[in-house]
Amino acid sequence: MLLVALAACSDIAATDSGVVVLEVIRPDPASVEVGETLQLQSRALDASGAVVPGAVITWTTGDTTLTLEGATGLVTGRFAGPARVQAAEGTLRSQPVTIAVLARADSLAVHPDTLVVLPTETVSPPLVANVLTRSDTAASGFIGAEDHTLVATIVQPVFGDPASRTVQFTGGVLADTASTDIAGAPAPAFTLSRIEGQTAPDTVLIEFTVTRPSGGPVPGSGGRIAVVFQ
Repeated sequence: MLLVALAACSDIAATDSGVVVLEVIRPDPASVEVGETLQLQSRALDASGAVVPGAVITWTTGDTTLTLEGATGLVTGRFAGPARVQAAEGTLRSQPVTIAVLARADSLAVHPDTLVVLPTETVSPPLVANVLTRSDTAASGFIGAEDHTLVATIVQPVFGDPASRTVQFTGGVLADTASTDIAGAPAPAFTLSRIEGQTAPDTVLIEFTVTRPSGGPVPGSGGRIAVVFQ
């Protein structure tokens, strides 16, 4: 959880209950999928930083991408897009907190199964994986799901000693992370690089994973591509 203390922007005078600061506790990341819920929390503090017992905190938003239970701070995603919410106690307002509402990740598609790197190439073609959400208007039944976190990991061979690696993701890592674009693809794209002076293995297995903001699995997560070095 990410702890963020947010005071009123214009006036820190105490309310009738003695509250001068609303301390907002929000999840990290502050995002929720369409149809999923996210619980927001806040504490009311007095001038000494002590919690004010019995303070009644409510929540407000002017955005329609989510629904917000004012008495509890429970958020439910409605449409993909950003939303801003505020905590309130009496006349005191917190600074706005931005919540990202994401299209629901219904599938992770990895393709093709095999990718070939020619002897003259030092960097592989892009490794293609797409996070998809169902759509009634798309011919395939799916469209890209934007702003999800996609992870690509070299799972074979296993480089127990980083110094022994013979290939790596462009950027010098054995596991890479990217946010998905409007097509649900990683941006920037994942690519593998040969390490100069080292002989690349015949085949490298890359595994792709994506997790919902709530922590639940996405169908197709764990899909793999075999990268063949010639």
